[in-house]
Amino acid sequence: DNNGELQVSMYDFQYCGKGPCTKDLAYFLCVAVQDRNDSLYVEFYYNELIQRLKSLLKKKKGKRSIPSLLDIQESLQLAYCDWARFMCGWGFWGHDITEEVIAVLD
Repeated sequence: DNNGELQVSMYDFQYCGKGPCTKDLAYFLCVAVQDRNDSLYVEFYYNELIQRLKSLLKKKKGKRSIPSLLDIQESLQLAYCDWARFMCGWGFWGHDITEEVIAVLD
């Protein structure tokens, strides 16, 4: 209390570390996208990712393999599971992905 005025502080703890790119994609699709037609967004994301990876590998003369669309889709399914795990501790918001998570874990 400062002269009768309340002061509010807020902390937003973000995780920073290595992880699959689909983790951020899952978070985005669950919270920011209005419809649930994920396949269009995933294909767009994949095509952009591949263009950039090819460019990077060409510059670095790398011989790493580029993930297939199926690789990205499977990784996204696991990322949905991680999103659901995270949301269990906070309360859910965004799209309900219960069916997708159960399908992966079943």
